[in-house]
Amino acid sequence: MKQLFIVRHGHAQNQTAGKSDHERPLSDPGRDEVRQLSETFRKNGFVPEKIISSTALRALETAKIIASAFEIHADEIVAEDLLYSFYDTNDFIDMLQTYVNDCQKVCVVGHNPLLAEMIFAFTGRQIVPLSPASAVVIEIESDSWQTLTTQKGILKFVVSR
Repeated sequence: MKQLFIVRHGHAQNQTAGKSDHERPLSDPGRDEVRQLSETFRKNGFVPEKIISSTALRALETAKIIASAFEIHADEIVAEDLLYSFYDTNDFIDMLQTYVNDCQKVCVVGHNPLLAEMIFAFTGRQIVPLSPASAVVIEIESDSWQTLTTQKGILKFVVSR
């Protein structure tokens, strides 16, 4: 059994002149939301083994807060451009298969609309809106990420803000 945690980054600061969307950090309330989300995961027995994050600053900050809560070293977070500039479901599956064969529970931190599309692709369920600092846990009946296909997961847990 595999678990896929899909996490939208926490609330970010507004974009300012001279900085790109990619460079927007989390706001202070956004950091607090992610800490609360991590605690909710912990209380419900959902503990990620590996974290893959978008390369956007707000997503990386979210991933680092989650990593810290579960004693995962920040340098173990995989930063993946695909999660910022999404292409398609097959690319997402390929990404998972590239990075996570050695673990059962993977947390992916990113952005909408990609994350909402992936939730639908794997469960057939729409979670709208997937607000900042919201998350789902999908259980996938498989012994290997290499056999991952869409529509094979069960939505086990939802944290919505």
